[in-house]
Amino acid sequence: FFSKHHTTVGGHRGHLPLPNGNPFGKGPHIPELPKTNWKMPPFPSFFGEKGIRYDLRGMVPGPSNKPIAVVFNKYTLEWGNTPVNYLDIESLRSLLNILSPVYQVVYVRLESKKLGDSGEGDLQDFKDKDVIRQEYPSTILIDDLYNEATMDYNLLLFGVASQADLFVSVQGGNCVIASLWGKPNFIYAVKGGELRTGA
Repeated sequence: FFSKHHTTVGGHRGHLPLPNGNPFGKGPHIPELPKTNWKMPPFPSFFGEKGIRYDLRGMVPGPSNKPIAVVFNKYTLEWGNTPVNYLDIESLRSLLNILSPVYQVVYVRLESKKLGDSGEGDLQDFKDKDVIRQEYPSTILIDDLYNEATMDYNLLLFGVASQADLFVSVQGGNCVIASLWGKPNFIYAVKGGELRTGA
């Protein structure tokens, strides 16, 4: 499943149709995963205990024996309009008030400029990370773990996700990532292809 010999090419991400002959058809927005000619890559074992693993416990300020919950969010223009599929500040506060006493929360909201996106753009007035740093200091921002000079962002993200017991995500690619691990994933979706297929 995993390449040992590959090259990472810079540039902008974009949407391309899936290659001919794949079990998903033209795109990934389908009512259910294929049951033949396809197998889920073993992400949990590859990135988990026996594979690539970031010692998240060593990155947490102070001792934490809590299970890990990863919260994925986004705040970006969607389909040329204002954001719709995101957790607003009050929803984040409610969520963190519930999760923080029980879980070590890792918050993920990568911004488009870091992804090299050329289409939808981030809006700059969302203060989620400021609120989290001020009001929920035990919550880890993945931005604070990531060192661009020494780490691959995707390996860090998957290494953290492999250790999680719970996910909360929003519509889009991040909810797909959060669904790869065989753990509960609560998805907030207002609009998108996922809803059209009955997901």
